[in-house]
Formats: sequence, C-alpha cells, structure tokens
Amino acid sequence: MKSFQSIFGEMVKEYGFQKRTNTKFFLPKEDIVAFFSIDCPSGLFYVQFGIIPLYFPPCGMLYYTYGNRMKHMDSSLMHHLCKESSDDEINAWCEKAKEYLSLELMPLISFISTASGVREYIIGKRAFNGTGPIACAPNHLYELLVYTELFLNHIPDARVASTLFFQSLQDYPYSPVAKKELENRVNQTFEIAKDCQKLTALFNQWRVENMLLFKKSPI
Repeated sequence: MKSFQSIFGEMVKEYGFQKRTNTKFFLPKEDIVAFFSIDCPSGLFYVQFGIIPLYFPPCGMLYYTYGNRMKHMDSSLMHHLCKESSDDEINAWCEKAKEYLSLELMPLISFISTASGVREYIIGKRAFNGTGPIACAPNHLYELLVYTELFLNHIPDARVASTLFFQSLQDYPYSPVAKKELENRVNQTFEIAKDCQKLTALFNQWRVENMLLFKKSPI
C-alpha cells in the first residue's frame, strides 16, 4: 500500500513539480515558486498550496501567506483523508485533485508565473475575494503589490500601493513595533530604488535567498 504522500507526489510530478522532501513539492517559474506541502496533524492529511514570489523580501523559512489549503479551494476536495484511508479513497481524492489542477490551478500558476502576471492578478481584484488558491488578507496583497511594482520599476505605482499597504496595516492587530518594521522595510527599499543598479542587485540577492528554501535538505 502506497502512502498518500507518495501517491500525491507522483501526481504532481506529472505537472512539473519536483520533490523537495516526502511532504513538500515545488515548481520553479520565472518570478515565483509554486509549492505543495502535506501535513498530518492528529492523523488527518492537509494539503497546502502556496507561492513564494522570488522578488519578495526573504524570511528564511517556507511561509504560507500566499496560498490556501486545497480543501478550501474546491468543494470536491473537502473530504478528509487520514492515515487509515484506503487506496481507493486516496486515489479517488487524487483524481479530483488532478482535475482541479488541470482546469484551475495550473492555468493560474502559468498566469502569475511572472511579476506582471502577479500585478494583474492583484489589481484585477482576483485575489481579494478570500477564496481560491491565494487567500490572504488585503494587507498582505498590498505588501506584495508594493514589491511587485518596484520589481517592475513602476515607482509611482509602487508609491500608491505603499499608501494602500500602510493604511491596511491599521485594520490588523499588529504591534506598533511590527507595523514600524514593515513600514521601514518598504521605505528602505524605496531609498534603494533611487539607484536602479542597487535595486536590481537587491532583487537578485532576494531571488537567491528565496530559492535556498527549495534546496533538497530538511526544512
């Protein structure tokens, strides 16, 4: 009997995902990395999808901000799998997941594979309904938009996005220190953006650091 992790890994491999560990699989694209992560708390399997923009400030760990659990992405995937699930149950779930990947998720990954696609996805409000593959709070989306505009060298648009980001921070229970750190990081990046070469070097550095998350060693 194959494990759920093994069956799921074989399935996503068909779509180009590479094995990172037995529970993590990733797909590098031009400006993002898409990934799946499998967790099994209390004997139940949860499959998390996410993306990490390679031009976003790195934090040194795999984070799930820009993603969602698959059971929340499509109603056909709501059924829980557990360690005691039979092969037939696992295969049935994976067949439904495969259909969702083909029809919905892989086209989205292709669309947002570049920073310009991410920008269009956010500005088009496709990410603001709180559902689907990228379900996160507006402050996270505005923060991503700031760095996306900077990466694309859209400095005036980045300024507008930063205003929206700073305003959105007031609606969430961040500590004053945390809010200040987020604001300072954005403002410091704007200072660097005054020199195009320095900004390019910074984004190249972030790309390298973000890709280190997907090296084949334990996370």
